[in-house]
Amino acid sequence: MPRVMQRFLSRVTDPNAAPLTYDEARMIESAAGELSANENAAMTGAMRRQLNAFRGQLRQAIQQTADQAGVGPQYSQGMSDYAKAKRLEDTWQKVWSFTKKTAIASAIGAAGGAAARKGYQLYAI
Repeated sequence: MPRVMQRFLSRVTDPNAAPLTYDEARMIESAAGELSANENAAMTGAMRRQLNAFRGQLRQAIQQTADQAGVGPQYSQGMSDYAKAKRLEDTWQKVWSFTKKTAIASAIGAAGGAAARKGYQLYAI
């Protein structure tokens, strides 16, 4: 079981703990989507489905809480905007990484070509 789920179960079943807060629920839901590389590699398909179901149920509970507090539409819009921004950030990172690799390769190629031309000119003299 992923550590985030173990911590959640420990937190909500502690009889001495206060009720789960909105901030805690959001942090847990976020952490459930960002597992370590080791946890991701060790996870079976069945556990991955359970983790996704856990995240979905927690997300629904958070939305219901926002609805009951009268800020459901704002919460929903905020989460939608955040998801869009995250996708744009991920896309930008991929584009930037590719651009850097291409620019460096082009610069090296251009420098190498210029050096080769200069060497040929010196040799031809």
